[in-house]
Amino acid sequence: MKILHVITSMRTGGAEKLVCDMLPLMRDQGHQVELAVFDGTPGHLLESVRQHGITVHIFGYGLKSIYNPQHINKLKSTIGGVNIVHSHNTSAQLFTALAAPAGTTLVTTEHNTDNRRRHLRLLRPLDIRLYRRYKAIACCSEAVASSLLNYLGPEFADRTSVIENGIDLSTYSAAASGTPAASNETDILMVAAFRPQKDHLTALRALSLLPSETTLSFAGEGSTRPQIEAEVRRLGLEKRVRFLGPVSNVAERLQAAGIALLSTHYEGLSLSSIEAMASGTPLVASDVSGVREVCGGAALLFPEGDAEALAAILADLLKDPALRRQTADRCRKRAARFDIRTTTQAYLDLYTRLLQAPEIVR
Repeated sequence: MKILHVITSMRTGGAEKLVCDMLPLMRDQGHQVELAVFDGTPGHLLESVRQHGITVHIFGYGLKSIYNPQHINKLKSTIGGVNIVHSHNTSAQLFTALAAPAGTTLVTTEHNTDNRRRHLRLLRPLDIRLYRRYKAIACCSEAVASSLLNYLGPEFADRTSVIENGIDLSTYSAAASGTPAASNETDILMVAAFRPQKDHLTALRALSLLPSETTLSFAGEGSTRPQIEAEVRRLGLEKRVRFLGPVSNVAERLQAAGIALLSTHYEGLSLSSIEAMASGTPLVASDVSGVREVCGGAALLFPEGDAEALAAILADLLKDPALRRQTADRCRKRAARFDIRTTTQAYLDLYTRLLQAPEIVR
């Protein structure tokens, strides 16, 4: 098969990491795989894709490029001769639907339980027309599928299925089998892009309630970072908070941390939670859809936005090594079910079914 994935950028995030890990595996099975990126700003994920010999089509640079309608014409010329076109994220979904000729086999992945456009009623008719262009809609969790169908309506049930995201578990096994990282038991690490979906503010407010030797490291980049930096200054936490920026050695960073944290408002299926659990580091996370299902009782969850509850859980972990070990062991066992190879094969099977019998989408 010739497969084209279309995505807004390859900066940071769950969709970006999924594409980075999945495309080389598809190529290794003998398929011709290419990637179209609206914002080609360099980063370790994009470089990793290129290092695997995958053709990358860059349509522009910078965040504004993500919404540039000129990409529609660029997609039209890129789609020619492709068997499967697979889009990720909002503008990629829209522009792909507009660019693809009639009869093109389109697949999209829904990565979240919510987004801003679902709260604008005038956009719902447009979304319905958009999703009708796709022969298959893959949702990364049951919660994502349920929320999407509640929004679009039952007519989309036959073309909607659940394919859980996965990670390269061997990366974490390899890191664990090497020289153990020097763990800083009082350092809390949160790996998450700085965007409105993520709740960095609650993490900061919880830190302010913990002993002064406790530190918090943020790995990631994004639009809300200036707001978070301002809150660090307001709370007087400059000496206790580190901004690491985008990191390529996530497994090593997680294993060196005392506690992994994900404070978030909503998720589709949280890859960062899976990565944290696979690292053997105890995970504390927001009790929201897309996290709750992933963690399956392994991680310690706190009510969304509740800094005091988060601080209490973190304090218990910091003073109780046995609790840290028990939580880490549960997390590691839970993560074993989320293998990127299983995810990749599920998508390839879906593509094959669509091409063999296009009217069957499940």
